[in-house]
Amino acid sequence: DVFESRPYELDTPKLNSKEFMETNISLELDIAIGDCMLERHPEGYLLRIITRSSQVVKDLKDDQIEVQLCFKSRSSDTWSRLDGKLVGFWGDEKPERVYDFVIKSNMDVDKNHDLIVNNFTVANGQSANVPMMLSTAFNIVFGVNRYTTPNYKSGEIDRILSPKTDSSKGVTHEVLNVVLGQHLRLLWANGRPETGGEIYARYPMDVVAKYPTTRYKKNPDGTFITQEVNGVKRLVVEHEVGDIMYEPDGVTPIIQYPAGTPIIEDGKNVLINPRGIVRRLELFLLDGRFAVCDDPAVVDYMRIVKRDLLKSVLFDLEALNKSRLEQTDIFVYPRNNMGKVWVRYADNTKNQIPAELEFLFTLSVTEATRTDPVLTAKIRETIRTEVMSLLKDTTVSVSKTLDRVRQLIKEHIVDIEMEAFGPKKDQKVYTLTNPKD
Repeated sequence: DVFESRPYELDTPKLNSKEFMETNISLELDIAIGDCMLERHPEGYLLRIITRSSQVVKDLKDDQIEVQLCFKSRSSDTWSRLDGKLVGFWGDEKPERVYDFVIKSNMDVDKNHDLIVNNFTVANGQSANVPMMLSTAFNIVFGVNRYTTPNYKSGEIDRILSPKTDSSKGVTHEVLNVVLGQHLRLLWANGRPETGGEIYARYPMDVVAKYPTTRYKKNPDGTFITQEVNGVKRLVVEHEVGDIMYEPDGVTPIIQYPAGTPIIEDGKNVLINPRGIVRRLELFLLDGRFAVCDDPAVVDYMRIVKRDLLKSVLFDLEALNKSRLEQTDIFVYPRNNMGKVWVRYADNTKNQIPAELEFLFTLSVTEATRTDPVLTAKIRETIRTEVMSLLKDTTVSVSKTLDRVRQLIKEHIVDIEMEAFGPKKDQKVYTLTNPKD
């Protein structure tokens, strides 16, 4: 089987346009989409519609109005349908009905770049997993039941509407042209199969040591201690076979096999699974803390990162790729600034360190600087901006950082110091071994 990894942007759906298709004038009813919105939802996407309707429609009972979202998948000529749910009313004097369509999906996208939706009904009326194109047309059909006119005639809308009752009739058909997401073809996301290692059995928890045989008490000279029971001399038992062995304190059990230790039988490791195929992915990920942070500066930063990334992938590189030669492909390869990266220390040794570096400065300032909140905020921002600029280099050092920062704020400080880098705060120079990190 072919194994591949494909990145998508699925978080900002868009409503591009609305088209009026037709209405059944023989019903003499006026109902259509007045306003609508499309957004991400915990279960997939949410389409909300506010109607624009005549007084006759407003006077009908709520269960007489039917609203359905219908679409055709890429490989099918049949309609997939989802009923709208009445969730309330909008407006004070002449309120309009509000309908929600929760488009459920686990965000699975197939090889045709179609999103699999889970709660639409198909021809047999049963829910099914249906592929929906990322750029598609939502057909919105308004219907009515238990209502008719003397001149009523069936129309094309009735071929789309899935009737709830025998008296259901199609009234209005409109189309919303939407984009649920985009395939980020030029964002690097490599995936490849490779041979995995053998998997051996390991102890799931600590295993305490137990006495393998019964042990008897001895005198200092090595002879066994005996006691007479009913006229018969017997050896005095110190530990029965299977008793737990304890440390000298008599309380802490001795651990024979710590959790995770390989299980050995007959001198060999116990094999669970032989070598199999594993799949290695290279994905672009963002630190999960950004998703839950509500700081306005962080939220704005994330918005800018996403905007610039999408601009590079969807526009800049698409234009650049038109000038490429032969089989050359150009991708966006984001720098790695989370997890662990390989660096070389000042003594030329290599090690893995967290990609997140902590810069801790100690400033000595005058009383005037310390009491000026505007100036202190400006100093913090200057230091932060300069540090971000220095991180673009493959080598980061305490001395260079101090020199650059001191030059920028020397008029406002007496002195400045900076801690060393690393988990142990013992390194003053780092050089990335992979410039792409």
